[in-house]
Amino acid sequence: MSGLGTELKINVHLDRLDGYRMSDIDFSCDFFVYTNRKITINKEEMVKVDDDNYVACFDSTQLGIGKIMCRVTAHIPDADFEDGLRKEVETVDTNVTITR
Repeated sequence: MSGLGTELKINVHLDRLDGYRMSDIDFSCDFFVYTNRKITINKEEMVKVDDDNYVACFDSTQLGIGKIMCRVTAHIPDADFEDGLRKEVETVDTNVTITR
């Protein structure tokens, strides 16, 4: 658990990318608690650790208290789709809970 106001660093890693690395695709992450608050952090705003890991940094006061979830939206190259990209959306528990 972390107190409200903690500045968080959350590692983002995606599997199942059809041979692509995270550095090869476009993606964004919505971090949220089960209220009406969320923040979106795009790939370009994250710290690149290596080709398969990025770190999102943000102040927890932007979300408030509660269990932080992350919804990742990835755009993976795929010739079978009209625009050449397949959108994959996955929601994961960050295992971080913000308390007062």
